[in-house]
Amino acid sequence: MKTYGININLGRNVTFGSKNNPINSFELDTSKGKLQVIEYTAKDFANDKKLTNLSDFFIQGFIYNTKDPSLLKYQEKEHTPMYSNLLSNIKKYYLHMIERDDGNMTTLVALNKHKRIAGAVVSEALQVEELGLYDPKTCYVDSVAVAKEYRRNNIAKRLIEAATKTPNNQFTDAFCASDNMAVAFELKNGYKIMDYNDSTVKFIIDKLNSLRGDFPDYITYMDKKLISGTESWYERVAKLLKK
Repeated sequence: MKTYGININLGRNVTFGSKNNPINSFELDTSKGKLQVIEYTAKDFANDKKLTNLSDFFIQGFIYNTKDPSLLKYQEKEHTPMYSNLLSNIKKYYLHMIERDDGNMTTLVALNKHKRIAGAVVSEALQVEELGLYDPKTCYVDSVAVAKEYRRNNIAKRLIEAATKTPNNQFTDAFCASDNMAVAFELKNGYKIMDYNDSTVKFIIDKLNSLRGDFPDYITYMDKKLISGTESWYERVAKLLKK
């Protein structure tokens, strides 16, 4: 995940609820015991301790599961001013997602018996402000992480499925920018690698990569059809960007 000089009005009264909301709390059985999955709302994000813990959890997932040197450098700088700056930026990033939320942002957090985060996912309707892009039919899976000791329990799969399946079939497709090290996981769970040789796909990826710059060295763009027989999200988005 990349962040770009986001300016945020932290004094704004933030309220939101996903169109999935409320996703009733549910349990996940794992080899390490049961996990309680809850949906974070604006109240949780307004709690600085919860926001800090969630942001730090995702950072740990990012920097220890990539070959991207721009992220790897933080492994040696943990709890230094540089790491603190990254944590601050990630917190602002999630707060900004809430500010612009159209009702489709969903955050699910799996907690163990000690109330520590074992897994989490953040998703929203696809929005790229720098491109003036908004597509409420495409679910962008923004952040996914599972604590090392809880992996191989299908936690990420179950969290993503819960976050992307809306009662009113809001989303026709799911889309993610997967770290190259996670491609095998995404393939196993029904995602496919987007075909860069397709002219429409190339158009979209080039637009996105102009903001990120980490494709194809460190990330792979992947998607999954959620409702069969519908127009591909990238065809729909390409039309929006070409207007």
